[in-house]
Amino acid sequence: MKCPKCDQENPDAKSYCADCGTQLTPAVRSHASFTRTLETTADELVRGTVFAGRYEIIEELGAGGMGKVYRAHDNKLNEEVALKLIKPEIAVDKKTVERFHNEIRNARKISHPNVCRTHDLGEAGKILYLTMEYIRGEDLKSLLHRTKALAVGSAVSVGRQIAEGLAEAHKQGIVHRDLKPGNVMIDKEGQAKIMDFGIARSLLGGGITGEGAIIGTPEYMSPEQVEGKPADARADIYALGIILFEMVTGQVPFGGETPFAIAVKHKSEPPPVPKKLVPQLPEGLNKLILRCLEKDKAKRYQTAEELIVELEAVGQALPATERALALARSKTRASREITVKLTPNKLLVPAAAVLVVVAAIVVIIGILPGRKAVPPPSDKPSLAILYFENIPGDPSLDKWKTGLSELLITKLSQSKFIRVIDANTIYGILRRLNLAEAKKYTNADLVKVANEAGADYTLCGGLMKDGDRTIMNLSLQKPRTREVIRPLEVECQNDAEIFKKVDDVATRLKSDLNVSSEQIAADIDRNIGEISTPNAEAWAYYIEARRYQFRGEAEKAIPLFQKALSLDPEFIMAMRALGVANLNIGNYPEVERCRTRTLELIQKHPERISERDRYIFEMGYYYGAGPEPEWGKSLDAGRKLLALYPDDLTGNTNLGIFYAEIEDWENALKCFEQAVRGRARFVGAYGGLALVYRAIGEPAKGQEVLERYLREVENTAAGHQRLAYHHISQNRLDLAGRELETAETLAPDDYWSREFRGDLYLLRGDAPRAEAEYRALIAEKVPEAHYIGYHGLVAGLLFEGRYEEVIRIMAPLADEFRRAGDARAERFCRGAMAYSSLQAGRAEVAVSECEKAYGIDTGNLDFFSKRGALLLKGVAYLALNRIAEAERTAGELKALNDKGLNKKEIRLYDHLMGAIELERNNTSKALEDLERAVRSAPYGPFEKDAGSINMLAEAYFRAGDLKRAREQYERIGVLTTGRLGLGDLYAWRFGMRTTTRLGSSDLYARSFYHIGLIDEKLGSKAKARENYQKFLDLWKNADRGLPEVEDARKRLAGLTGS
Repeated sequence: MKCPKCDQENPDAKSYCADCGTQLTPAVRSHASFTRTLETTADELVRGTVFAGRYEIIEELGAGGMGKVYRAHDNKLNEEVALKLIKPEIAVDKKTVERFHNEIRNARKISHPNVCRTHDLGEAGKILYLTMEYIRGEDLKSLLHRTKALAVGSAVSVGRQIAEGLAEAHKQGIVHRDLKPGNVMIDKEGQAKIMDFGIARSLLGGGITGEGAIIGTPEYMSPEQVEGKPADARADIYALGIILFEMVTGQVPFGGETPFAIAVKHKSEPPPVPKKLVPQLPEGLNKLILRCLEKDKAKRYQTAEELIVELEAVGQALPATERALALARSKTRASREITVKLTPNKLLVPAAAVLVVVAAIVVIIGILPGRKAVPPPSDKPSLAILYFENIPGDPSLDKWKTGLSELLITKLSQSKFIRVIDANTIYGILRRLNLAEAKKYTNADLVKVANEAGADYTLCGGLMKDGDRTIMNLSLQKPRTREVIRPLEVECQNDAEIFKKVDDVATRLKSDLNVSSEQIAADIDRNIGEISTPNAEAWAYYIEARRYQFRGEAEKAIPLFQKALSLDPEFIMAMRALGVANLNIGNYPEVERCRTRTLELIQKHPERISERDRYIFEMGYYYGAGPEPEWGKSLDAGRKLLALYPDDLTGNTNLGIFYAEIEDWENALKCFEQAVRGRARFVGAYGGLALVYRAIGEPAKGQEVLERYLREVENTAAGHQRLAYHHISQNRLDLAGRELETAETLAPDDYWSREFRGDLYLLRGDAPRAEAEYRALIAEKVPEAHYIGYHGLVAGLLFEGRYEEVIRIMAPLADEFRRAGDARAERFCRGAMAYSSLQAGRAEVAVSECEKAYGIDTGNLDFFSKRGALLLKGVAYLALNRIAEAERTAGELKALNDKGLNKKEIRLYDHLMGAIELERNNTSKALEDLERAVRSAPYGPFEKDAGSINMLAEAYFRAGDLKRAREQYERIGVLTTGRLGLGDLYAWRFGMRTTTRLGSSDLYARSFYHIGLIDEKLGSKAKARENYQKFLDLWKNADRGLPEVEDARKRLAGLTGS
């Protein structure tokens, strides 16, 4: 019998091809309790066929038990995908369809360079289909068919990459359950990618696969799968052991005439010893494979990470040429020093607080580490300090498990000659590796932590009690070589003495880390009791609060920070942390109180904070709290910080944000890149770089930055939200929706995802569903959710021309926020009322609301908001034909800009002067000013400000240049983020200062009305009718009496009648 795949002749009695292993005869359907087979045919699609109105077939890639797979071009997203058509007899089974839906939800959680990305599950008629990432290359099965076996170094490399992909999937609670060479692609760069988590099910949820059902391929099934028992991550490790066996020997360990015969061998026969088949095989790899193939899953490697460590050890022991193959990193991992982000649109906290606490914000957002990258370039020794073991389980020692770690981190982080991994990152690493609650660490654990942190050394140990004395055992190690540098035993008579002993231990550790005596003498080294607290009880409350803060439970942390401060009112670390906790629940008045009190304490007791922490705080405080001229103090603090600690991650990230704020894109780029080279793990850093790339017209680089974060740092909801926003900014709404779905899967209760969902609905013209999402946010318990809910609700109401409802909602809210002392929220309400009043024809009210907004919190209101209030007030004066007052306001705006640091904001003055010249009928000068205002704004065609474009269009219209006027109005129609705001170039400023340039959602509808006017003037009646109707459809719920609506109806009736 000829093999249908390789044409090899086989005896008729054979069920499988002796050469390539392809099944030659249909499998006999076994009893349902033993196996379930999914086989059928699908209709063939030829090249050029457009499937589902979207996917243009390029070629057939292959076929399997579920159906055929095609290479196709997605005409909607303009990218190539792999299209899998599910066999009809499978698709009609409701439970199977449910399983596929479950598969997609799970598979979307996995974002890793060694996993093929799953996109969508859809239906076209009665055909169920999947779309996936298209990979140029061949599957491992085909590669092994050609080569029979791989060089040891190549086999170790491929095996390690598969293990890394599995590790990410297992962290997401997903087991593959059908891992085999046919499900592993090797791309053109030699990178392995696991495909088809098609029969995977959630470790956490158990899936819907029936009890006792066997799903898998006989040659690669674990003994527990053969018995129909639940399969966990160790089943995948068994399958990977078989793949490793096959890669080095050229054959699978167990064969047979039937699937049943093969399966029985997995359960009952020991595997052949690989080294007997390949004598030159390294003994380490031989043992590794056999451990993977243990019948008892408890004797296998328990995690993929553990297997990775052993594979890397095997690779290190190979000869040089083989070692280079085994340890080579894929391109995506090797070039991981990308960048960072200040934060697009509404993804970060308000700027009034962002820089002050950007280092600490990661406590809640989760600065989680990357995967096994090399340490950043530095001649400094790097140290990861882990938690300590409470050896006797004495409750009185619990506070020191993390408390001693944080004391040592705080103490040693002062040093200019050591790179100490910060406490937030340590927590993130331990949480990621499921070690946050571990009682002790194995050497494999220490290797994983060191690899994740990019650290040379680890420090950990245990705590014991001897009467009232506390005994600390510390072990400084090089975990990769298992070298113990120094074991230390330190006795403390009481808790208070622990602080003194930490100072002594730190000096000894510096010496062990090869810091010279001259460097130690010249180092920054203040006593830990000074820069933290000398009160052991206050420290205990602080540490307990930090544990809650790490877990995102700010409400529980706040009273504990307050208790710490009641015991030591000058405990600066606790005051700062209290501000962060309040920030994360949106209590902004309390955030400001904590910030102000922290500064007072620093000025009164500068010895109570380390120099590093002082400069980081001052950078944020002067940036966020004062008028723009005060920002010079922020820049000064940042320069002092980097003079002492050039590689400080927070300092470089904060300076990047600062430079981006003043549109100094060159320096922002340098700072963000430096932060990432230093292994910054704050997702906002990557988003910052993406924003800078968009600002300078290189959005593709920005997308790559965010995708690399998700692949190489961590697959988080926040990362997918930022990528979703990036796609929105580039008018790729389908891709944005895809990323948003993944974010919602990873964090179902995250209110930012709901806000973006509302924005997507609004951009697609579905205002009712957008409004429902925004109102749901307002109903949330978290204050920040209320704020962004109102922000979205205003945008949605303006989109429909419902100005009166905006005013009705915002008026009582403004008073409520004023009484609560929330200046930011009150400014937003006043801005929304001012803009809505202006557009509704009540310019006097608009002037009044602008003046109120300008006067809120005068001492601390930044120039950014002041400029916005002046611009809107100037336009309102023009609506009242009070040109002199508008011109005087323009003078104030220019003077304010001259005092500030962001000189590029002069475009607001250009905008207002252009509007003034237009009122004077000086259209040539108006066009000159307005063109300059539009041209000088950063970002691409979908992010420009609708307001400035709208004014430029009006100027061209009044100048009689209808063609150019139409072009400008059409630009408004393609804006995405540029029309999500509450009104014009100026009005968005009353919202979040860290947003990108937002225009007005109502100008989108208005643009169709104006295009209709132009078409009518040009004699294009059909186009005019179309645009008037579009306008009226969008504003079917608009306020009564709006002149544009009445005029559009009359004109449409006239054109229709003619």
